[in-house]
Amino acid sequence: MSEGIEAIREYINATSRMSDCSYRENVTVYVDGANVGNFAVNAKIETNDAFVEIFWNKSNERRYYQSYSYRYQTIKYSGGTLSIYAEDKSRNDIVITINA
Repeated sequence: MSEGIEAIREYINATSRMSDCSYRENVTVYVDGANVGNFAVNAKIETNDAFVEIFWNKSNERRYYQSYSYRYQTIKYSGGTLSIYAEDKSRNDIVITINA
């Protein structure tokens, strides 16, 4: 199993008491260590994919993508923190962190 899928599964297991395949909650999201606000986050494992969606506000929506998949981004889980290594829409490397 991919490290990214396992990371998303660990995050879901740490945060959800109802499902081992999906979790949605409003959480504080950090980009490169800076708090960018509280947003709805949907972590989900499906038959052919595992991904994290972040429902940004309008200003952040222009800068960041909504969906991050284990297929295209490096996703890790450690010590209660989900880390997504990705690019923003300007192609700058970023790290998105979400605490469980």
